[in-house]
Amino acid sequence: KISDDESGKKVKTTVRGVSEDRITKKRPKIHSFFVNSAQFVIDAKYSPLNPIGHGAYGVVCSAVDQTNDKKVAIKKIPNAFEDLIDAKRILREVKLLRHLSHDNVHIFYKL
Repeated sequence: KISDDESGKKVKTTVRGVSEDRITKKRPKIHSFFVNSAQFVIDAKYSPLNPIGHGAYGVVCSAVDQTNDKKVAIKKIPNAFEDLIDAKRILREVKLLRHLSHDNVHIFYKL
């Protein structure tokens, strides 16, 4: 709620220090599915299509973003940050993929 204080300024009401708009904020809708024995938990706006491949670090599947009908690839890397060396390699891969210009490599929407 927004109320006026003594000076006439608009002030947001808080509950235990948390603003009301943050309390009433809706959680994003998610769904889960399995690809090659790996569980993907993603936004509901993505509709899974089929597995693309798997490797040492994870599983990749294709999906469609239903908000704009774009085909995307989603990579699931379990326990990505448990081992420091593996975490550095994964981060290096992400940084390299951002700089490649090829028909099969597209920009990152979310990480």
